[in-house]
Amino acid sequence: MTGWATGTSSWREWSEKLSKTGPRVAAAPSRWRPIPRPAVRRWDARGNGKNGVVMAKTLEATQIGTKAETLLRHSGLQWEIVAAVSGAVYIIARNGELIWLTDQASALHPRAILLRAMPPDVPETGSSFESNGDSLRCESFTLGWQRASRWAPTWITDARAIGAGGLGQAIDAIERVLSKPSDRESTRDGGASSLFERQLVEAAGHLRRVSKKRGVLAGLQAVSGIVGLGQGLTPQGDDLLGGYLFTLHAMDASGCLSFQVDWGSVTTWLHSVAHCTNAISHILLADHAHGDSCAPLVAFIHGVLKGEVCERLDQLASDVVGIGASSGRSLLEGVQSACHVARSPRTTEQKLLADELRKTFSRPARREVARVR
Repeated sequence: MTGWATGTSSWREWSEKLSKTGPRVAAAPSRWRPIPRPAVRRWDARGNGKNGVVMAKTLEATQIGTKAETLLRHSGLQWEIVAAVSGAVYIIARNGELIWLTDQASALHPRAILLRAMPPDVPETGSSFESNGDSLRCESFTLGWQRASRWAPTWITDARAIGAGGLGQAIDAIERVLSKPSDRESTRDGGASSLFERQLVEAAGHLRRVSKKRGVLAGLQAVSGIVGLGQGLTPQGDDLLGGYLFTLHAMDASGCLSFQVDWGSVTTWLHSVAHCTNAISHILLADHAHGDSCAPLVAFIHGVLKGEVCERLDQLASDVVGIGASSGRSLLEGVQSACHVARSPRTTEQKLLADELRKTFSRPARREVARVR
């Protein structure tokens, strides 16, 4: 996908992207398909439709992400539904920007609008929304956000350097939480899941052994094969990398640790792997690299930076696990790998076995995963 950061993707590019991408594991038919461009319905100032019928419902948001608010304040900007999952509806603008509506507190994000409850009559995929600057309207409801509280990640800028002990506490807290069985384990596909999960474990291990500075970029390049690997709207490989990049960015931004990561080169790398995953997941992966994530992950990293006690870190890590069906666990695996990098005493470039890693995470290996039933 082109223009993910600047919002220059055309509607046709989005449709083609969503029709060609999806889960790498063919455990279930892909839900991505070309989305027709429906006619845009117009409303007058009182919220009446073209035929004079008053909108059926008026909803009020309780919280709104600052990025979502900024995008919605573009009066008249057109939006359309691209995906609807349990507890969330994802909509994009014609310029390629993404926001979502949700009633799940764990999904609160700079791009999110939080509701008390999702309406039972959510329009179908491809249906249009219209923003008039202070509300978002579709055929079944009008959503206002003027009374909603604004939310965005805030970072500690005066944190003291984190010692190995504090990072060790974070790693241990994640280990304790991830060691608990998940509800998904009883429903996994034995062949496909075990194979791609083994690849993810190997990738996480390689990422945690890279050196600081340029070693981070080399590690990302070496494990590019896990981008798009897994099931769901945001595959596990994307979530793992998202947690990894978000943690490195947060520690850099706080000033408590200096990785000296070349974030411009990371952005270039993100562009290079955009075709490996679906458009929604790629936008969220890029957000993680730029310091934007969901509220539970932000709270956990805050706890690490503040030196919270073990019991508190355990609770915050458990909250992260509640993100999505599997996203939270994969995000924590990425955070854990980043904490290992931060704890490492190495400060010079570590040479990676690039040829061996690329062979391990090559595209043919991913196609082999996709053939397992």
